[in-house]
Amino acid sequence: TLFPYTTLFRSVLNVNQFSLNHQLSPNPANNHVVLKSDYLTSYMIFDLSGKLIEEKTTQDNKVTIDTQSWPSGLYLIKTNHEQGLQKIGKILIQH
Repeated sequence: TLFPYTTLFRSVLNVNQFSLNHQLSPNPANNHVVLKSDYLTSYMIFDLSGKLIEEKTTQDNKVTIDTQSWPSGLYLIKTNHEQGLQKIGKILIQH
């Protein structure tokens, strides 16, 4: 099951709207999550207390995130993209 992202900010390039395609799968996850996203520059993952769990800079449009050592629960992922666009999503870990 793919979890849709909630758009926090939208950028306008010329007259056209800059849109992003996002996928997080599997979600719920066990050992890993695959993030597929257009124009990705970095991501940060937080637990619900606000503690930063992982932060990475990348130029890949597909990233595999190892979640084996994370306790079961809900996490937030903030992605940063070209043109200053940001999105937030949820990852559910079930071991």
